[in-house]
Amino acid sequence: MRVFGRDLQEGDVVVLSGVNCRIQSILGGDSYRDLFTDKGYHLVKPGFTYTVLERGGVATKV
Repeated sequence: MRVFGRDLQEGDVVVLSGVNCRIQSILGGDSYRDLFTDKGYHLVKPGFTYTVLERGGVATKV
């Protein structure tokens, strides 16, 4: 998955809307879409949702 022109890999730390999140799993494929809500930044794929739990927190599957 590319964010701001970068390919994300497992363990990458990215800054999304001022929130540092560590991607726990490799998020790849064009089927992913980005979604920003008032509850945080979500990387969404059918059946899988990765969300920033807190500022500087870890993106985890829920």
